[in-house]
Amino acid sequence: MAFAVGVSVGRAGEPSAIAVLDVVPTRREEAYIVTVINTDHLLDEPYDVRRSRTVDGAPCSFAVRHLERFTAGASYSAMAKKTADIVRRLQGQDVITVLDVTGVGRPVLALFSRHGLEPIPVTVMAGGRPILAHGEATIPKGDLISLLQIALHDGRLKISSGLPDAATLRAELVNFRPTTTGPIDTEAWRDGAHDDLVFAVAVAAFITEGLYSLTPPAPTVEFVDEYGW
Repeated sequence: MAFAVGVSVGRAGEPSAIAVLDVVPTRREEAYIVTVINTDHLLDEPYDVRRSRTVDGAPCSFAVRHLERFTAGASYSAMAKKTADIVRRLQGQDVITVLDVTGVGRPVLALFSRHGLEPIPVTVMAGGRPILAHGEATIPKGDLISLLQIALHDGRLKISSGLPDAATLRAELVNFRPTTTGPIDTEAWRDGAHDDLVFAVAVAAFITEGLYSLTPPAPTVEFVDEYGW
């Protein structure tokens, strides 16, 4: 089991939000061919053997376990502390922390680092293609929301009805219509009154799904001694 903690940090005068997602990847059996080389008899011809392995990958299923909003004007230090408290409570689990820095820029990362966090910073763009490199990401707004809408439609996104903003989040996802104003324009980053909730969930889900899609390649060579050990 893994958890993703998403934080969407608003600009001055905008609300912010934290979301915690329970992430379950798709588990599947994968067949592959490996070339076997006998290290005690290197003159023997290598031979191919069919193997199989169990891998975890995309698409993932998500369950929103926690939603929390910060009113406009809340301090970024308070958000960082609260995020760190949540991550500590998940100690012993695999946890990914993702930070939407679109409105405030990368300097806010320093506040989260002081609380022992190493979040993946995400900048939301109006267009282009997703890029994850050097520990940070830029993601088109439409791609972010589409992932959640598809997961919701397919039953892979569950939002606990007991959460205070569950109904609002579900309604925002169902009715969301992305606006495109240019490939590098972030002014239209947030359009609705509750987009902080949407983006907190979206950045966490998108990055987690992307990481699970990077399945390590199967081995191509296997070395054994003459007894096959």
